[in-house]
Amino acid sequence: MADRRDLQPGDRCAAAHVEDSSPCRGAPDAVRVVDAAGGSLMACVEHGATLLASLQGGRVYPGSQPEAAVEVFTLAHHRAPFAFRDGGDIDLDTEAVYGRDGHRITTAEVEELAERIERDGPPPRRET
Repeated sequence: MADRRDLQPGDRCAAAHVEDSSPCRGAPDAVRVVDAAGGSLMACVEHGATLLASLQGGRVYPGSQPEAAVEVFTLAHHRAPFAFRDGGDIDLDTEAVYGRDGHRITTAEVEELAERIERDGPPPRRET
């Protein structure tokens, strides 16, 4: 586990993607994000949420800030995969984050949907 220190300007946690310019928030080892294959990285709150949102089958566990795991999980639920490529958080409703059958939408599916919307326009809103 990374030592518990405050990040200095320019420092980045292990989960910060090279294309993501957002600063770290919280300790660099606030949480541990685990992918479906069991690989893991220690992460700050900001980059842990982005990483978790971008993984299929990802999980988050407490690190040096146990309460941060819940915050990361909640942020990830409302964040699009690789949100930094689109300029930040995207507040999506549950249906947009999960397919109608309950599976997490993959990045490829999001890209396919974006192409279809660009080509055909947005689908009509369903009445609830």
